[in-house]
Amino acid sequence: MIDHASYHTTLQAVTVAVGIGMNAGMVTQVVRVIRRRSSDDVSLFLPFILGGGCIVWLLWGIEQLDPPLMVSNSISVVTYAISFGVILRYRR
Repeated sequence: MIDHASYHTTLQAVTVAVGIGMNAGMVTQVVRVIRRRSSDDVSLFLPFILGGGCIVWLLWGIEQLDPPLMVSNSISVVTYAISFGVILRYRR
């Protein structure tokens, strides 16, 4: 049988790891856009939708007083906002 505390700790670690992975994916896209100085082939919809989802999860983390959710989603919201701005900046 799995101990509830161990399960919760493991789930928090997985949550943070997934958040980092999602941010890393978007950061690589932003770097590519800046290097090419073009975002014509990049979806503007993706960071908008994912950022909105992160806002919802951030609010849930605040409601639940869950630091891993609050931290990972705060970073995600900032990452997606920057991504959205960079994509707009290099849109022709």
